[in-house]
Amino acid sequence: TSFGIRYENYNGIEIIYPNLEFSEGSNANGIRENQGYRTQWTWTNTLNYKKNFNEEHNLNVLVGTEAIRSRERQLDGGRNGYFILGNLDYYYLNPGTSNITNASTGAVGSLFSIFGKADYSFKDRYLLSATVRRDGSSNFGSENQYGVFPAGSAAWRLSEEEFMQGAEWLTDLKIRAGYGITGNQRIPAFQYLDRLQSSLASSSYPIHDGSGLITGVRQNAFKNEAVKWEEVNSLNIGLDFTLLNGKFDGTFDWYNKKTSDM
Repeated sequence: TSFGIRYENYNGIEIIYPNLEFSEGSNANGIRENQGYRTQWTWTNTLNYKKNFNEEHNLNVLVGTEAIRSRERQLDGGRNGYFILGNLDYYYLNPGTSNITNASTGAVGSLFSIFGKADYSFKDRYLLSATVRRDGSSNFGSENQYGVFPAGSAAWRLSEEEFMQGAEWLTDLKIRAGYGITGNQRIPAFQYLDRLQSSLASSSYPIHDGSGLITGVRQNAFKNEAVKWEEVNSLNIGLDFTLLNGKFDGTFDWYNKKTSDM
């Protein structure tokens, strides 16, 4: 088992100096400041079994789980109209008098996977491999949250066959074929939900007798409950060779890849 944490904490200040060649406007003498953090933890658990039978059969089986959780948040602010710029002790937002802005953003995400892999070889001549994983992502709704992605491959090392032993110039020769499905969940979060937004310009209304506005919300994006895992189906046939005790090596590949549900 292994557990890891990644933590980033950042901050920055952008100073906008006056442009003396042109007339000064409301954007002169400005400061933009931001602070934020990102965290991500990963917890992986695997169990591995290896066995050799009669010095000819080799079996390697791996099963495991992995959980990933991430979160980030950022705060930005800016102002213009400073009386003077140049002294580092003066770089704060409060003294600015115009173009007052502020905003905060954030994101959360999680991924949970169960996977298994089995490799088998006979006399290091015939090679088989199979993999299957079940992944669940917070980017999809409950109906499409999980996807199952299998893969398999086979290889034949011809250089280990008796009829190839006379070819001393040939160090290794292997033909192989594989087919697999992989999933992609890297899309903007929460596409399967209606998203609401609150802003002064688009969702505030003067609906009372006093001065000022009443803050409201508006729908700025519609849900798509059908959004789901993108799948890549790949078929590959290849040839690997090594010549003259490793002085030359090369690979030939033919493959066909199709992406669906983009």
